[in-house]
Order: sequence, then structure tokens, then C-alpha cells
Amino acid sequence: MKSHLVLKSMALLFLISQSLPAWPQEGPASKPVRPVLDNNIILNLFSQRVNEAKTDYKLSDIKFELGEFTNAGFIDAIVSFSDENQPHATGYYEVWWLSYENGWKIKKKLFDWDVGNFKIVDIGDQGRPKIWIEGNGGNQGYFKFAGKLISLSNGHEDTLFLTKGYNNTGAYGESDVFNILFKDIDGDGLVEIVETRIKEKYDRVKQENIITSKSEYIYKFNGKRYIGIK
Repeated sequence: MKSHLVLKSMALLFLISQSLPAWPQEGPASKPVRPVLDNNIILNLFSQRVNEAKTDYKLSDIKFELGEFTNAGFIDAIVSFSDENQPHATGYYEVWWLSYENGWKIKKKLFDWDVGNFKIVDIGDQGRPKIWIEGNGGNQGYFKFAGKLISLSNGHEDTLFLTKGYNNTGAYGESDVFNILFKDIDGDGLVEIVETRIKEKYDRVKQENIITSKSEYIYKFNGKRYIGIK
């Protein structure tokens, strides 16, 4: 009789345990939900604005990247495009920062020039991803180029590295070519910036570009920005 009661008690305890909620398991903090972003959403956002030429935006070559770019714990987006309705004087290429707050919203313009490109960079500082933006523009043969590495925080951008120069191809038959490489060259886990500048001059007899000089510069991150070490 006693054994029968014990079995009934055990069965009752089992049923009660199955109805209880599971004990929360400890683990890594949950990541923010990754919202949906596509070209149609971007087109709709910018259809509500006018450009620098005071006309409607007409976007092409749309590119975007999503990520946790700030320390707020939210997903943001970096968006670039060409605006076919803008004249050369106001620049065709733009880069924008979008934030997600119950829907995508335009936060801030980050870059505006004739042509350009951007990419996301992990510099190895265990911080937020950084954004590298480069581009060039000008007129009548006098062209400029520029590049900047930025980090984003609540509402503003911090410039970690900036480079710029001139490309006088049309005016004098000379050009400056610059190349930026992100690489950990000393093995300390932090990415250095290697900037190579090549000056070329067009040889009208040989009908080819001749390199007249080549310079290399190395920049290291000091916790706040990149400083030159070579």
C-alpha cells in the first residue's frame, strides 16, 4: 500500500515539473534584432527629401551595409548611391547614415562628392566597426581625392584618419594615385593604415604613364585616432 502511494506521489511530481516554466539559462547577451532593409525602403526614404539642387532624388547604384556601428546597442545602416538628378557642381555620389527607431530614419549625411566608395573595417580594437569612405571630384582638370576612416556614436561621427590630395591629370598631364591598405603589419592585433602615393606623368612620345615618384606612409592607432609613424 505504501509503495503504491509513493508511486502516485512521484507521478504527480513529474506532472507538476512538466507544467513549470523552464529555468532561464545563462548565456551571452542577446543581439539586437536585425531589421529588414532593401532598395525599395531606401528609395521611399529619399523620395520624401529634395537634394542640394532642390530637385527630387533619382537614385542609382545603391549600396548598403547593416551593423552595430554605435554604442547604443541598435542596428544602423550605411547607405551610398549616385543621384542622377544632381549636377556635377553639387556632386553625384553620397553616403548616408540611417538609424532604426520603429522604422528606418535618415540620420546624417557622411560624404558627398562626384564618385566614391565605402567599406566596413574592423581595426582590431574590440570596438565598433569603422567606416572607410573615399572619393574624388573636381572640374577643368583639377581634381581632388579624399578618404576618411570614421566611427559613429550617438548622433555624431568621429574622424580617426583623414587623407586628401590633388590629381591634376587634365591640367598638366600629371596625376597622383593613392592607395590605402588596412593591415596588421607588426602583429600586435591592431590594424595599421598603409598609404601609398604614386605620382605619374604622361609621356606623349611613349604614350604611357611614367612613375616619377612613389612614397609610402604608415599610420598606427593610438586608441583615439591614427598617427603617422613613418
